[in-house]
Amino acid sequence: RKAYYWSKWDLSGKPRQNEQSEIDLVPFTQDGLSSFFYVRTLPLELGKTYDFPMVNNGKLRTVRVTALRKEELTTRMGDFHAIVVKPEVVLDGVLQSYGDSFIWISDDADRQILKIDAKIKVGSVIAYLRERSYGHSASAK
Repeated sequence: RKAYYWSKWDLSGKPRQNEQSEIDLVPFTQDGLSSFFYVRTLPLELGKTYDFPMVNNGKLRTVRVTALRKEELTTRMGDFHAIVVKPEVVLDGVLQSYGDSFIWISDDADRQILKIDAKIKVGSVIAYLRERSYGHSASAK
């Protein structure tokens, strides 16, 4: 129930920075990557918001996800019915955003992450699911 954070910066011409912290976790705390997959498990009813804790850069934050709408999405893998969600971070009770970011999740039992359109400090990142495969053990028959 703890997360340990360590950050070390050694940049040319600047003083070294070393930061360490220990964070007490609450149930269902996610990290940056697992939070994408955690969102897939939520009911995602249109118009509803869902909050969950996330650890990022040595701090415990609240992520708020809003299920905005359903739409059709065309990808290299085909056409999908999708639920579009908007993730935001809550800092000290106030929503923080660098710009609007959205995640498209398949509206079926698989709840695949189909597309991410994320605003970041230096611009934006758009990612599409290109293929999927289901692993099988070599010994499984």
